[in-house]
Amino acid sequence: MNTQTKEKLVSLVASGTDTYEQILRAIPELTENALYYVTHNHLEEERLLSQITPTRYSPEEEHHFLPDDRFELDDAGKDILYRIQKDTHLLEQQAQAVRYAKLSFVATIIIGIITTLLTGVPLIWRCLFP
Repeated sequence: MNTQTKEKLVSLVASGTDTYEQILRAIPELTENALYYVTHNHLEEERLLSQITPTRYSPEEEHHFLPDDRFELDDAGKDILYRIQKDTHLLEQQAQAVRYAKLSFVATIIIGIITTLLTGVPLIWRCLFP
């Protein structure tokens, strides 16, 4: 599973889209095996989700999710969510800085024009009326 799909999956579950059926509708390219991997992986850094609904199968049989199976973020998923929120916040700050820079540029131009007019008028006045 690529990083973009992981981020989309984490965002969906964090926003309340947490049933198997809803997740598959939102991410059609996600396979049952990939979701099983990020839910039941033994490595904590790979386990993004944990299944809220109790598992209704024995370890000997092949696992299949039911449409109403629900998931929540595990620690690795919460880390990805934190990174997404942090990146979003940084992008908002960057956009705000650009707006302030544009406003500052316009104010500088206006101040420059006013200053030129105020200092240039007496010189013109003296040239016209010696």
